[in-house]
Amino acid sequence: MKHSRYLVERQIVALKKLFEKFSIPYDETLLSQFREYISLIIDWSDRVSLVSSGDGGYLVDRHIFEGVLAARKALIPFWGRLLDIGSGAGFPVVPIKLIRPDIRCFALDSNRKKVLFLKKVAQTLGLLGFEPLWTRFELVSFPFRFDAITVRAVGNDEAILRRAGELLLPTGKLLFFKADKTKTPLIERGGVEIPLGDISASATKRVIVVFGIREAGSG
Repeated sequence: MKHSRYLVERQIVALKKLFEKFSIPYDETLLSQFREYISLIIDWSDRVSLVSSGDGGYLVDRHIFEGVLAARKALIPFWGRLLDIGSGAGFPVVPIKLIRPDIRCFALDSNRKKVLFLKKVAQTLGLLGFEPLWTRFELVSFPFRFDAITVRAVGNDEAILRRAGELLLPTGKLLFFKADKTKTPLIERGGVEIPLGDISASATKRVIVVFGIREAGSG
């Protein structure tokens, strides 16, 4: 995917329109951070498979903005800890961090190149309290527990449901980011659907399916 200033700026225009549509305040500093982030995704996609080849012109609609909306829904307490599983290009953890800089984020991925990308994002954007980790979810351990775990486009939902109880605080939440048409198995397991709204005509309708610790650890 070739870098293009026009492509980046077109995404920023789309982002501003969505900020205004959903009444989300923003300033030039925030836009500059998103601009750097989008530029890095486009630059690195020639070397690392971050997004599909047809998504370069739809990064905001299809990938970035659902993290923005999630950050605004008060699902993670102030100064909380977040573990993102299978972070890849940083969806949804980087947009969440940009909207909620108070949250301490751990971005986990088993692909070394994607972790190097996330480290570059953290360095370029000056993200404090953002730690990319090169490891597998099945192997990771921490000396503390999390207020929230986020999962997007990872698969193996059942394994994540089983392990979440070891990693979440008693009040913690497990958030699955799903296409509307794939949410049913998690709803049947006790998850609560939170619609994300109509982001754009080019984006598949998305929802978050949320589990509290009791639901996540049951089964």
